[in-house]
Amino acid sequence: MRASILFCAPLLARLGRAQTVLPGGCRIGARPIDLHLAGLVQMGACPQLEGERLLLTAPAGLHGADITLRFPSVGTTETLLLAAALAQGETTLRYPRFTTPQSKCLLQTPLFPQQLPRKKHPQRNKSFTRNKAAASVGG
Repeated sequence: MRASILFCAPLLARLGRAQTVLPGGCRIGARPIDLHLAGLVQMGACPQLEGERLLLTAPAGLHGADITLRFPSVGTTETLLLAAALAQGETTLRYPRFTTPQSKCLLQTPLFPQQLPRKKHPQRNKSFTRNKAAASVGG
């Protein structure tokens, strides 16, 4: 399951240790986790492969890092963002010149809903307010 490597990042940051089985096959084709592991290593993780199991430890905890990916990877971006959210310090993710639309979208998405831009649609707002007012008085 591909999500196993994603969930290792926050577990590793919080507990200092995470263990999972290696992700299986994918209909798309080979989907290695080397970029995920390389980024986590830069943040202080120590991966060990024991048969089909992956053991990640971070004896000193995870710390911020300046990470440059060899090529765009949405999954790696998600893993490293999850790790960075709980790591000490600041993490910077850098990408090759051409990134995928999904990576750009993920990187430009605000972390907090308050930061989301508000689009004002006067007609929708009036209609919504009118309907809400009518519903609140039973008419």
